[in-house]
Order: sequence, then C-alpha cells, then structure tokens
Amino acid sequence: MQSGFARARRVLLLVGVAVMLAVSVAPAVLAAPSKGDVNGNSAIDLGDVILCLRFAVGITTPTPEQKASADVAPVIGWGMPVGDRRVTIADAVRIVQALVGLVPVSELGEVPTNARFVGADVCRACHSTTHEQWQTTRHKDAFKNLKEYEGGKNATNPVCLACHTVGFGQPGGFVDEQTTPGMGGVQCESCHGPGSLHVQGGGDKTKILAYPKVLAAQVCGRCHTGSHQPQYEEWLQSKHVDIEPHVASYFAQGRYADRCGICHAGDAKVSNDYLGRGFPDAKTLQFAVPCATCHDPHMATGNDTTPKAGHDRQLRHPTSSQDEAKPNLCGQCHTRRSEDVWSKTSRPPHYSGQFTFLIGTGGFLPTADQLKTAHAFAPGQCVKCHMYMKEFESEENPAIKGHTFEVDLRGCAPCHTTEVAKTLMENTQKDIMSQLEALKSRLDKWGNWEFISNGGPNDPSNTQDPQHMIPEEIKKARWNYYWVLNDGSEGVHNAKYARELIKTANALLDSIGAPK
Repeated sequence: MQSGFARARRVLLLVGVAVMLAVSVAPAVLAAPSKGDVNGNSAIDLGDVILCLRFAVGITTPTPEQKASADVAPVIGWGMPVGDRRVTIADAVRIVQALVGLVPVSELGEVPTNARFVGADVCRACHSTTHEQWQTTRHKDAFKNLKEYEGGKNATNPVCLACHTVGFGQPGGFVDEQTTPGMGGVQCESCHGPGSLHVQGGGDKTKILAYPKVLAAQVCGRCHTGSHQPQYEEWLQSKHVDIEPHVASYFAQGRYADRCGICHAGDAKVSNDYLGRGFPDAKTLQFAVPCATCHDPHMATGNDTTPKAGHDRQLRHPTSSQDEAKPNLCGQCHTRRSEDVWSKTSRPPHYSGQFTFLIGTGGFLPTADQLKTAHAFAPGQCVKCHMYMKEFESEENPAIKGHTFEVDLRGCAPCHTTEVAKTLMENTQKDIMSQLEALKSRLDKWGNWEFISNGGPNDPSNTQDPQHMIPEEIKKARWNYYWVLNDGSEGVHNAKYARELIKTANALLDSIGAPK
C-alpha cells in the first residue's frame, strides 16, 4: 500500500509519453529549412531579407523550431534566428550584404546540399501507393485552398506560399502557378526535403530526411505553427514532451523498447504498429509522442468522429469506441495493460487506464463489470474535453487546436455551460477523493491489524509469498482503490463507476469484518 494519502491526491490526468531529455538518448534536432530560407544552392534571396526584417521589427515572431535549432551557426542560417538571441536590424543588414555578395554565405551559418526539388510526380514512379494515398489528403490541395481562402488575397504572399507549396524560393521549387504548375500543395518533399539527389542515387535514403528522423515534430512544426495553426506550440506545452526519467533510463540501457516503447516512444510504436518492422533497438529511440504517432502523414483515414466539414485529420484510429479490445485513438496508450486485473499482486494497475475507466471496466464488481457514463458517449470521447478547438479570429484572438491536451471546460458545451461544468467537476472530485481517503484508511487499519478476523494470529510458519495470506476480499478492495486513484481524473472520467467501485470495496471489507 502507498503510505500517506498525499500521494493519492496526485492528479495524473493523461500521463504523457515524451522526449527523452535526461538521458543519453538524445532527441534529434533538425536544421530544417524555414519560411524564406537560404536556397538549396547556397544563394541568398529576397525572401531571406524580408523574413529577417520582419523578425527584427517584430512583425513576425520566430517559431519555436526557428528559436530552438542547434544545428546552425550563430547569426543567421537558412534565414533563421538561432537560439533565443533576438534578431536585429544588423542581422538584416548582413543578409543584404550576403545578397549582393559583400559577405560570404558561409559566414551566415549552415547551408544545405545542392539538392533540387523534383515534385510529387517524380516520387510517384517508385512510391505509387503512397502517392495515391496522399491525393486523398488536404495537404495535396493546400495551394488550392490558399487561393480560395478570403478571395485568394494571400495566393502570392511569400509567407503563405512557404507552407502551401513545395520548395518555394528554392532550386526546383514553386515559383508561380504558371511556371511550376506541379509544385503546389504540401508534397512529399515538404517533409522529406529536396529529392533530386535521392532520385539520382537510386533511392538513396541518406539524401533525404527519412525514417526515423522524419518523425520529429519539428518537421510538422515548420508549418503547423503561429496564430492560425498553433499545433506545434501547443504540443510543446503538453505532457507528450516529457517522459518519466526511469522509462528514459530503460531505453538508455537498451531495455523495454516493446513493453514501454510502444507508448513512451513514438518511433517504436510507428515502427512496430504501422510500418510492420518490429521494435527498434531501445538505445536508438529518439522521440516521445510526435505528430505521426497519432496522425498518418500520407493518407486520409476517415477516423475522425467529429470532423470539420471537408476536413480529415488523418487519424490512425477513431476518436470514439465502446470496445476495450478496440480502443479509441487516445486509448491506444491510455488503456489498461492486459495483466491489470484484481488478482495481480506484484504492483498496482498502471497509470494508463483512462480509456478503460471511461467505458466502465477494469475494476472488480460483483455483477457485470461495465458501467458506462454519459462521457463515454460524448462525440469524440477524450477529444471532447481534452482538445477544445476554435478557429482563428485575429492575432489577438488566435486559433486553438487542442494539442496541449489539457481540459478546457468550453469543450463541455452544449451538455454543460462552463460554470456548471466547473461546479460539477469540483464537487465530483471532492466527493470521490473523500471516499477514497476513507477507503484507504480502512485498508491501512486492516494492514496494521495484528490478528485475523476470527481472533487467531496469522500463521508464521507459512513460507509462501506473503500476498498468498491476504484474503481475496482485501485484494479486490485494494484493486478498486488503486483503479479509481490511478485513473487520475478523481472520478470525473466516470463518476458513476468510481462510486460503485468504492461501494463494492467497502462491502468486501465489511464481509470480513475489517475495521472502519
């Protein structure tokens, strides 16, 4: 049993899986091109000057990726600010000097290879299936959508073209619709980088950004950032960017790529579950829960149960499910382990059982072990409360894309107003935690009880595992206590089920005369 109820009060909502920061398994840091970047032939163009000036005067805020890139030299490389250093007019002046040839480009930072963009039609020759799948996505129509948005006023805006076309301003990349008609939209090279050397090398994967490095969230974060699409900034605030240090230490030792990596390392899950390559060496794991853990980068899937009209978020699994054997998207990790049953005595249930708890199973009940809550039938289930979204209105009122995964009570509408939801949540948590505290007190008293219920002492000659001497009623009651506690929502996920589990636990203790 855990000592001290303070530990019981830890809120463990959606304990995440994330980047391994504290161990020798170093996350990959990409020197990826950004909007208005240095060209692939090491040339500086006007886009670099414009971007740097926008940074210097505060019109444009550097993205987290631009701030964080550790692979470029000081000052400006690829048109990016480096580290947290503020971009100044002096930086813009040096970019202009490089543009007119007064300063060698090499002094500005790392420059890319001389690879050129070739377009998705060239990729199709070898990757026909993936190309066909890609055509079902909104990425394919990104330039078309830009032309249709707000009457097409941004269809020639360099800041927008950098994400809505492929290779804009770079060798072989998008110039304009007439000159390069096949380079519109988000294509293969938008993520994998310019592909000419890859093609010339007969598919040499060292010449592009390939698996596993292409899984890095920074790749998606180049465009899914800012006031319109802030998914990357939100994700950086989520618990998917942290990891339990002891799990990271296992990976550093080459252990548990399968057991822990399946949820605590996105590259392990993608490799085994989606690429069919099995689990990689744990020491090679680089990522936690990057975007491609949940999203299929290549195809529309139809798995979004609450889609925006005309959108497909390319989710790998549906966002709703009533079947423990087929969990929803979050439940791919936030579900109980197969060995998590009341008869298990080695340790309490894992902290990942939120989906299982939501649909009302996993604990011990004397009757049918499934008590569902209305929350289990809410459209999107976890997404409903943990991924509240709103569209961009202005720079002062930007979009919200729900990728912090923190509860936002505005998501409780239309079932509850924000005020009602807040009151219900607080009252439920207070009630459930009070009942859990009382249940734990009873279990502690039983654990400190010197004699068994009929007045005789425990058998000191029994040499079996001490757990063998614990009555089943205690094991079941203890399991229910931990099952409610380790869900982490303090009853909110399924209050009806939580109360029934605690009620059953107390009845079990009563049946053997355990102290109150």
